[in-house]
Amino acid sequence: MKKVEKETNGILLEEDVQVRKEKRRELSPVKKLLKLVRDDVGPRLVKYKQQNALFGDRNSYSKTDTDATFMRMKDDHMNNGQLKPGYNIQMAMENKSIIHKCPTDTRCFKPHIEALKNTSLPSPKNVIADAGYGSEENYLYSLEEEFEALIPYNTFLTEQKRSYKKDIRHASNWAYDEQKDEYSCQIIVRFYLSVIDPHG
Repeated sequence: MKKVEKETNGILLEEDVQVRKEKRRELSPVKKLLKLVRDDVGPRLVKYKQQNALFGDRNSYSKTDTDATFMRMKDDHMNNGQLKPGYNIQMAMENKSIIHKCPTDTRCFKPHIEALKNTSLPSPKNVIADAGYGSEENYLYSLEEEFEALIPYNTFLTEQKRSYKKDIRHASNWAYDEQKDEYSCQIIVRFYLSVIDPHG
């Protein structure tokens, strides 16, 4: 920027009109770029930094209520799955409610338990939660914190159905070989063997 100012001052001192015009023409693209950075890119960068600070660990926020996070609401009367600004309120049994900015319960479990620890309430020995909280991260956290957790994973009820258990497309229904650490579908294996050796 200082270099451009120096060049501009040098152009003003130039007495030859043709040389002055040529220097201005050479300096013009650089001045346009600097103007763009000053008037457009600079303010946008400041705006983006402010927005990143508002985001925190969320993936969205409402411009009218920056504490709210956009979430897909269940009670949408239009049934078109619109995202709306909202809060994720978690309730513990001792009538303690904590508001989280995370749109999903899965990501609220650990912060919620940590927030409960910072209250005068005793640390939980048993935690029961619905499948919305089921994730590997939450199960590992439960083991680290040494409390008993009863949290089903999100497909637990589906996997209990007879139709699921008979469906060969799911690897959980295949035979597991512990020595080889692999799953194999017996129907596919029998089919494959019958094609290779139909008389075998």
